Amino acid sequence: MTDRDTSSVFHREMLDADHSRNFSKPWLFENHFGIQGFDSEDEACAMQRRYRAANGFDPITGKRL
Repeated sequence: MTDRDTSSVFHREMLDADHSRNFSKPWLFENHFGIQGFDSEDEACAMQRRYRAANGFDPITGKRL
């Protein structure tokens, strides 16, 4: 068990061309289950906060509670 969340939020442009075409949404949230796409950074970050809270991490810092 890690003491820090390893999920991330990033823009599709961070991926190489081959991988970026797999996603129709510009903002991506990634965790150990996979990657979800969102229309805005705010939506992706909100998903990350919900994920963190549901899995025992501080929603903002990602540190284990």
